[in-house]
Amino acid sequence: MKSFLTIFLAFSICACSGGGDGAPSQQSFAALGRKIFFDTNLSNPGGVACATCHSAEAAFSDPRHLAVSPGAVSGTQGTRNAPTIMYSLFSPAFGFSDEEEDYIGGQFHDGAALDLEQQAMRPFFRHVEMNLTNHETLRQKVASASYASEFSAVFGEATLSDAEQTLIAVASAIAAFENSQELQPFSSKYDAWAAGQVQLTDQERRGMELFNAPNKGNCAACHPSTGDDGSATRALFTDFTYDNVGLPANKAVNSSSDLGLYANTGRPSDVGRFKVPTLRNVAVTAPYFHHGLMKTLKEAVHFYNARDIDSSIGTPEFAENMNILELGNLGLTDQEEEDIVAFLNTLTDGYTE
Repeated sequence: MKSFLTIFLAFSICACSGGGDGAPSQQSFAALGRKIFFDTNLSNPGGVACATCHSAEAAFSDPRHLAVSPGAVSGTQGTRNAPTIMYSLFSPAFGFSDEEEDYIGGQFHDGAALDLEQQAMRPFFRHVEMNLTNHETLRQKVASASYASEFSAVFGEATLSDAEQTLIAVASAIAAFENSQELQPFSSKYDAWAAGQVQLTDQERRGMELFNAPNKGNCAACHPSTGDDGSATRALFTDFTYDNVGLPANKAVNSSSDLGLYANTGRPSDVGRFKVPTLRNVAVTAPYFHHGLMKTLKEAVHFYNARDIDSSIGTPEFAENMNILELGNLGLTDQEEEDIVAFLNTLTDGYTE
């Protein structure tokens, strides 16, 4: 799969050679991608857009806060929780990291998509999602869309006559939208605190200390609260790795076991491992985990704290290779759990004093 930049440059050249006044700007490219992202006519039957399950009002996760999202076909539903796609552009392409000595990056809960372009293609043709029959169906729908002339201006008139080129163009336009500032504003209270503009409350500060402390919450082991330069500025709160945290099955939505990363790599050690998500906007993207088992942040934090000692949580679905070093019996009090939740609430974008 070509990179976003390669596709953008290729289609810019195409547009210029077609007699245009010049290559489209990245801003116009992203604006077109936004229109495609919100187009409810690109499903079969119509009514479901990318934005249906990734709405701006819920930090680009499912605003209905369902464990899994309904598909375009009545009675169908997805098999995994629709995660936020905010800040997803920062995920490296899926691959093996010599530094981590493991797989990292990619898109989807199991890294099945190499990058944003691959991720954008898949939902269109899944029966439990947008249910298009084939690439030609997508081409016809885009060709009849209100933005068809804009699409041709950006990608060249010949693109809409070829189903495969239309699909590539659609995916790259959506990826351009996902690369825009709208999806990575870094505008939370935590960002304002990192910039020295506000102070955290006593409870938020305690929660941050617990979040970072290796002998307490130890959340930062997988959800680092600092950026590449070691400062709190522009922290992503994920290390893009994969982990089996010992979750019970969610029998309400899964009829069969979800093997996670194993389905992508075939390594037995990857059974039940899922991508570590960003915790940015986590307070507004419930429910939690790949199958939406936990309905509240408090419930999720308590799971990490007491998985191994609270029998009411349930039995791990894949216990053989679950993480037993960084969670399960953290010894946090109920107040300390609440403090961590308070800190997590500072990660919601759109903060105003």
